[in-house]
Amino acid sequence: MFRHLALPVCLAAALGLAPDVALTAGCAEDAMIVLDGSGSMSGMGFDRRRDARIVEARAALGEVLPGIERVRRLGLVTYGPGEGRVCERVDLVFRPAPNAAGPIL
Repeated sequence: MFRHLALPVCLAAALGLAPDVALTAGCAEDAMIVLDGSGSMSGMGFDRRRDARIVEARAALGEVLPGIERVRRLGLVTYGPGEGRVCERVDLVFRPAPNAAGPIL
């Protein structure tokens, strides 16, 4: 029932944010979003009726990033797209910057 909330909650927890605490704690540390761009993200999760993993990840980011960018500068790293070994395909898309939710999404 609450499965659609799992990814946003995990993302917020990974960034060290609780919805109310982040805004009142005055945290201003930089954070990097790391996105898996490998072929596995085009696959479905355990529930074949749901969207592909990358669609779900983008939706979750769309829910949490606007709130996070108010208190932290965000950067983006991707890994996995293209040919060759995944660990050799890591790209710094951009360093932490203010108002980065739009460019990330």
